[in-house]
Amino acid sequence: MDVAGLVWQEICRPASWSAALPPRVPAGVTLAAHDDLVVHPLAVVSVRQKVVPLATAVSRVGALLPKGGTKRYHVDVETGPGVAVEPLTAHFAPAQFTELSADQKLSAPSFASLPAGVSLAPATAVEAPFDRAVRSDVVMETLNIVDLETGVRA
Repeated sequence: MDVAGLVWQEICRPASWSAALPPRVPAGVTLAAHDDLVVHPLAVVSVRQKVVPLATAVSRVGALLPKGGTKRYHVDVETGPGVAVEPLTAHFAPAQFTELSADQKLSAPSFASLPAGVSLAPATAVEAPFDRAVRSDVVMETLNIVDLETGVRA
């Protein structure tokens, strides 16, 4: 099973992305409805996937084994200055992703809060600089992922 490919597919789904203003931050502007994700300059942008827990040794996905054996999967984000990156969690059933003995399965919690994505937020802004606000189009770059072991595009 190609776990990295499934994680990438999930991250590429528009439904995996969200944006929201932090608590107690007034919008100051109203953004028009749009088919794409429209983000306020002070919003927290989040991406979350629920394929496998991130930063956790994954030795199986249900009854299937990951291609290449046990691995940890990560969502790494490089940002410029002024952007804070924070991990996000989701509930996963650890027994579905790691080898556990029967005793461990019975004594451990059925679900655990494990890493599932990241959020990106302005590091220090608390209000919009309305005197310097400008209109800008944001361009997203699509990256082609290459399997480092085979050199083939995933």
